[in-house]
Amino acid sequence: MRNDPRFMLAPAASEADAVSIAVGATLGGKQTACYMESTGIYVSCYQLVVVALHLRVPVLLLVSHLGGFDDQRNSFLYSLPGRRLIPQFKALDVEYKVLEDGENLETNIRSAARTMNALREPVALVFTGEFTV
Repeated sequence: MRNDPRFMLAPAASEADAVSIAVGATLGGKQTACYMESTGIYVSCYQLVVVALHLRVPVLLLVSHLGGFDDQRNSFLYSLPGRRLIPQFKALDVEYKVLEDGENLETNIRSAARTMNALREPVALVFTGEFTV
């Protein structure tokens, strides 16, 4: 991806910074996505609510569901935040879709991008199952 001219990667010190960078890039006319582990949703909550949701800025959240039921490497370290990820999306009123395998991956990404742009809000794709091997 780093060598693909269609993408510009912006490393961030934290998930909160990543959401802020993505919001700024979106307001500047770019299509953006943030990749983070499930714990990153907690870290970025303030930016998601106060910046992205309040200003109605579409950002695609690509979230690995560490600690979720289908996490193949589930450990005690991530089990508590993993169990709370979906309720967190519901509390934030962020649309999400859980993907357990790569079947129809491109279609799901396109659908998520279309949904975030239609809603003008962040939307999440949550990766679990075979993605966690």
